Amino acid sequence: MKYYLDESGNTGDLTKAGANFDFGNQPIFVLAAIGLSNQETFFAEVKTLAIRHKIGLKELKSTRLFSKQGFIADLTTLLQQHDVPFLAEVVEKRYFIGTNLVERLLGFVLPSSHADHRAMMLKNYLADYLGANAPKSVFQAYVSACLQPSIPAIEACLGRIVTWLQSESVDPAFFEIVTQIVTDLEAEISEREGDEELLDHLLPTPDLSKRDKLLWILPNLTCLTNIYARINLRHVRKIEEIEMIHDEQIQFDHILKNGKVDVEQLASVGAAIDLPYADYHFCEAASLEFVGSNTRIGIQVADVLAGFLMRHVKYTLFAPQHVLPIHEHIFQAIMRLTDEHSGTGINFVVTQEHFDRLGIRRAA
Repeated sequence: MKYYLDESGNTGDLTKAGANFDFGNQPIFVLAAIGLSNQETFFAEVKTLAIRHKIGLKELKSTRLFSKQGFIADLTTLLQQHDVPFLAEVVEKRYFIGTNLVERLLGFVLPSSHADHRAMMLKNYLADYLGANAPKSVFQAYVSACLQPSIPAIEACLGRIVTWLQSESVDPAFFEIVTQIVTDLEAEISEREGDEELLDHLLPTPDLSKRDKLLWILPNLTCLTNIYARINLRHVRKIEEIEMIHDEQIQFDHILKNGKVDVEQLASVGAAIDLPYADYHFCEAASLEFVGSNTRIGIQVADVLAGFLMRHVKYTLFAPQHVLPIHEHIFQAIMRLTDEHSGTGINFVVTQEHFDRLGIRRAA
């Protein structure tokens, strides 16, 4: 089986959020994949659909097709008819930064065992509340600490969190938990004064660009490795003959390849994450290649679906006046492609408030 992948809304390293923290008006990132075992039949029907909707094959790009709701609706139906596995990661970028802040900084003084589900639930609660309520200044302070790593920058970030807690009415439980975490963190930092490795634990691990520049928070890397783990779940760890074919990534292909290798080795060092809808215990390795979308219809289909999801989620959350009934109809049709236990469907990395606005139930 071949899995074709493409993304939409990629603005690179999220520390480059912009002065208004709006990511260049691209607050949502999506990576989508479709799996095909009989490419010829499916591609022939996609071509027939394109002809029916008067779309040239060179126009199968999401930037050109969001207004072609009929084509996207028929394409979704085609996926259902052929039982094509569809996998997507939908990430709200500001919330994603918050999850990093909780996992690396605040989580440093919390239990770190991957099997500690209470700690995981606590981190989810903290990230959700932070993502929905924290002011821009908290995220900016954390980003500043990434861009210029130092203990004073970390302390400034903690100070910004305390200022927020004391200046606004926040949930009492959140206030109590985070106040204690900050106190414990400040004590830990003071106790480990001069420890050069401490920063490595408090900030995300950066990747290196091809020009040897540090890249701190890349949602496309996390999304790729999670889709890979979902493919591993769907195929019951038998993935040696699976091919992943991703749209070309001139800037990030080396990082994505390295991330794939790293995640394959997690189980061997006892660091595999246990999740209900993804399997990070790799026994075999699939292949990964990057090719131009103009040569692969599968990538073009993934691009159309990723682009639709990115725009629909963006408009629903931040500009609902642009959402038409047909958009919601298509979105619900895509949602019906979900089979949580086989890893297919959409994984949303958004706050509970955003789940509610999207009208979907958050998985337990």
